[in-house]
Amino acid sequence: GVLRDLAQQHGALTLSELMRFRDPAEAGATLAARDGDSSAIGFWLDNDRLHAVAQLAGVDTVVDAWHTDTTAGRESLMIAPTRDLVLQLNEAARNRTGIDRTTEQPLRDGQTASVGDLIITRHNNRKLRISATDFVKNGDRWTVTGLAGDGALTVQHRGSGRMLRLPADYVAQHVDLGYAVTVHGAQGATVDTCHAIFAGVETRQLAYVATSRGREANHLYVLVGGSGDEHDAIRPEVLSPATAVETIETILGRDGSQTSATTSISVEHDPAAWLGRIVAIYTD
Repeated sequence: GVLRDLAQQHGALTLSELMRFRDPAEAGATLAARDGDSSAIGFWLDNDRLHAVAQLAGVDTVVDAWHTDTTAGRESLMIAPTRDLVLQLNEAARNRTGIDRTTEQPLRDGQTASVGDLIITRHNNRKLRISATDFVKNGDRWTVTGLAGDGALTVQHRGSGRMLRLPADYVAQHVDLGYAVTVHGAQGATVDTCHAIFAGVETRQLAYVATSRGREANHLYVLVGGSGDEHDAIRPEVLSPATAVETIETILGRDGSQTSATTSISVEHDPAAWLGRIVAIYTD
């Protein structure tokens, strides 16, 4: 909220051209999503980017699409709203790669990696130098090229192609499989295609991140229906589920932007706000 306050009070330079996207219309859809403009949905529908998937089939559907892209030589990323879904996607993707899993190296959170697996580093470490001007950063993705007996990994950076040895303590604390990430973990990533799952509780700020990582295409998979638990069978959202379009409209209308302490105090002491509260009380 502080940066927004500074921009409103003192002005700021604003980037006016998006360079990531191959299609200008894709860029326009991401800007519309950022602003909560539902016209983005029209682009997604017209280009077959919006998909309704049953909760029980969501992981398999997304992994199938991801696998199709990677088999075609595209750099692709899956995004999910929860850590649990990310773990499921990563494990399912790893199974689809056909990588030899005879020898595995433990990672964080009970995950494992073998030679050929895609991993992601989750902590900046300037002591782990990639080059004279670069170092291991949060969000970097790598291909595992070798396993060391002490728990270390030899890896190759997906962008620069440079090789590095990640020490065992760093691997155990700060390395995950990198086929899928959370929305927050996807910030700053750029790939060819992106496949993002939406549960319906996201804000438009999260939707903007999840639908703007792919240069060529960004796909949205909206979970619909129940979880399969018999206790959920009579829940209203299961008996009469919202459509994928309705869910995305709700998400784009949900503003999750933060308010700075300065703005909160200013609003609290604004005479107009107090007058509005008094009027509301007497009106009720």
